[in-house]
Amino acid sequence: RPTFLLLYLNELTFGVSGHGNVEIEMVIESCITNPKISLILVHEQDSLKGGCEFGDFFKVTPQKLIDEPYSLYRDIAIPLFSMKEYRDVSLKL
Repeated sequence: RPTFLLLYLNELTFGVSGHGNVEIEMVIESCITNPKISLILVHEQDSLKGGCEFGDFFKVTPQKLIDEPYSLYRDIAIPLFSMKEYRDVSLKL
């Protein structure tokens, strides 16, 4: 049975200025290293819901998760748009 972790990326995912929660970092690490878990990245686009530029994540994500062997951003994040019609499509990808 497939297992997934949906990682919702917005300005609060890793805390303010990268001073985030160590627990989320540990969960992400364990999911990446577990071949039975697929990681799906969803990038919030709506600024009212904490959306930010994708490049901002490289400033706040712990470097350990960006670098090998974790390479968190190796796969493309699914953009989550604010318009209902687009958001519905994003959620079905």
